[in-house]
Amino acid sequence: MAVLLHQAVEKHLKGYLLAQGWKLKKTHDLEVLVTEAMAYERAFESFLEFSRVLSASYLENRYPPGLPRKYTREEVADIIGQAEKLIARIREATE
Repeated sequence: MAVLLHQAVEKHLKGYLLAQGWKLKKTHDLEVLVTEAMAYERAFESFLEFSRVLSASYLENRYPPGLPRKYTREEVADIIGQAEKLIARIREATE
């Protein structure tokens, strides 16, 4: 779950940034991408903590040192909800 959500958010952020004239950088770090987006619109600051959490989950699931962490239904619902809010914010900013 974390890998797919991370990729969806990453692609949306990179698309937004490219539309703003940003030069593409090779990174999968959502915190870096949200920070870059804040240069164009300060409202993205509210997604900084979420970007840290989702990036950590992505790395943990993609390159696990052991078994991936199990998430509760509530945690999954929260992560999905935050991803939806961030993607909706990106769409609003590009309209």
